[in-house]
Amino acid sequence: QNIPCYLWKLDEHRIVDATFCGNMARFINHCHDPNCAVDIVTVGGIPRVMVSAKRDILAGEELSYDYCFDSDEAKLKCECGATNCPGFMDLPPLN
Repeated sequence: QNIPCYLWKLDEHRIVDATFCGNMARFINHCHDPNCAVDIVTVGGIPRVMVSAKRDILAGEELSYDYCFDSDEAKLKCECGATNCPGFMDLPPLN
């Protein structure tokens, strides 16, 4: 069974798992030249994943952010289409 995975690493000890339950932000795609940024904020003592726009986003434009995978994770091919894409998600963008 091929079940998609929607995990966000908060820190070394905690991971948000939105695989089966979560809001629409779990479907935001990766890009090496993203139009959104992701930050961890604390609300009422509970860490939350916050997505914000890095620039004006046109109606109908796909939302994206850099997944920033750790380099010790398995290499995942990247097809984001950005001109600075190195070809893998766990590599930094090309300058």
